[in-house]
Amino acid sequence: MIDLETATTRLYEDPSITEDLIDEEAQLLLGWAAARLPDLIAHAPDELTFDESFGALRQIVKGVNRLIGQQESIDTSLVFPRLIESTTRLALPFGEAQASAYHEAIATLSRLDALRYLIDQLTPKPLTLPSPEDTPDEPETTQTTL
Repeated sequence: MIDLETATTRLYEDPSITEDLIDEEAQLLLGWAAARLPDLIAHAPDELTFDESFGALRQIVKGVNRLIGQQESIDTSLVFPRLIESTTRLALPFGEAQASAYHEAIATLSRLDALRYLIDQLTPKPLTLPSPEDTPDEPETTQTTL
């Protein structure tokens, strides 16, 4: 079975997945991807399953790399379908709605802020359960005896 150190090394040693980014952008994106690795390892029953999940994560990183690094010239209609397919494989919260919102958001954002925006959209949000104070009181029931 693969360990976290080996998986992290594999991720960081592949310069092709961040080749269009400057150092600060690449480190931010790789840090996000590395934070996904423990979950990938935990949910992979064998090395083949991990390799498939790792490949999807790698495709996500490469797609984000292209979206940010080639922002002015890229045809996003070629990138988003593959990005969405990979995020779906990893159950990450990115679909058509987020892709559409990205188009609107990048018009006013720097490359680094656009990257932060994409990372935020790709990051699963923790589930929050309502606190007891937020739940409505149960209506009182009365028993009727016949």
